[in-house]
Amino acid sequence: MERTAETYLKDFVNRNLLMVLKKRADGEIKMCRFHDKLYEFCKDEATKTDLFHEIDGDRIEVSHYKYRRLCIRSSFEDFIGSEYKPSGEHIRSLLASHKLDVPKQHLATIPKSYPFLKVFDAESLKFEILPKEFYQLYQLRYWAISTENNIIPKLFTHLWNLQTLVFNTSQSTVDVKAEIWNMPKLRHILSNASLQLPPPNSESCKENSFELQTLSTISPKSCTEEIFDKTPNLQKLGVRGNVSELLESKESRGICLFDNIRKLEKLENLKLMHEAFSDEASTPRPIIPQANRFPSRLRKLTLSKTSFDWKDICVLGSLDKVEVLKLEEFSAQGESWELNVNVVFRSLKFLRIGRTDLVYWTCEHSSFPALKRLHILQCEKLNEIPLSFKDVKSLKIIDLFHTNKRAATSARNIRDQKLKEWDYLELCILPPHH
Repeated sequence: MERTAETYLKDFVNRNLLMVLKKRADGEIKMCRFHDKLYEFCKDEATKTDLFHEIDGDRIEVSHYKYRRLCIRSSFEDFIGSEYKPSGEHIRSLLASHKLDVPKQHLATIPKSYPFLKVFDAESLKFEILPKEFYQLYQLRYWAISTENNIIPKLFTHLWNLQTLVFNTSQSTVDVKAEIWNMPKLRHILSNASLQLPPPNSESCKENSFELQTLSTISPKSCTEEIFDKTPNLQKLGVRGNVSELLESKESRGICLFDNIRKLEKLENLKLMHEAFSDEASTPRPIIPQANRFPSRLRKLTLSKTSFDWKDICVLGSLDKVEVLKLEEFSAQGESWELNVNVVFRSLKFLRIGRTDLVYWTCEHSSFPALKRLHILQCEKLNEIPLSFKDVKSLKIIDLFHTNKRAATSARNIRDQKLKEWDYLELCILPPHH
């Protein structure tokens, strides 16, 4: 389904019906929008056919039309509290874009007014609590919410048609009490917190097959063999928490939870985000696994606050299929990163280095033979970008954000050297006076 939608999306872009606003690190479309005239045309046509209705402004008008999709761009509090608001069984999608806290007295009216919702995109709203009436939206396919809760309750299991859950919370960890392994239609679970998943230990769990493709983010303790045995189709995995728990070997057998990730044969995107909670702050620096312990089809790897040694990052050069490597803030620590001729990131097209204490960086032009874009962010101590990048023929873009004048000067030198060889390089330096 996703592949087919992506094909149509690219076709619209190629025909100039859509404008691409943002691309992913691998060059794929991340965000797009209609041209203004086309947007107005589509909105008018959707309104005529009772497909879509937009409420934008303080006035809420009574309408006899049977709109299936409703978008609220005005105050959601005024809308949901109005006795004149459009409602009924015909509405299948409800989208809200006005950021605010929803009063408790209005919460239960949402599922009562729209009992057959399939899409409820309320990520911009904040729910302090979720009344039990929400778990009676049995037709719900997509649910995006923001809340203060640190629990996904057992009642959540009643949403047996749900395919996508976007769960944002102010809490750092969330305990999943729901029996998600009894929800075989789930395809994507995304959260800004660390989800502690329940074990799939019941007989009914064992009977179900799963199409789960996205789990991001879950706790290191949830990376068990039992859980990943239930998710063989997982393509994207994010792990947030004490990464040492994921990487440290158990007893004398040399086995760790990370070895379970290796068994995910379809995994293409992996994020490891270290966050120490409470007494975990004093845990020792983790050691990066050897390349043969990573999933075989991995294309994208993101590390954040993992504090690996820079020499250990060289291990990742043996991941021949990795095209995108994001070394976010303090994913590696140390003043020096030296890559000798034996370290080659063969397929890497995008490299980002976030905030770090890196000072000296040396590499050969053969270290990154396929690199197209280099993104350096807040590396304020970095002396220079290695001059060897001038000989990387595939390199087309260098972005420097809040580094220093020395690094900026070296980047300009690389650009000038490539221009002498009639090889164009796009260079972006912010602030521009660096």
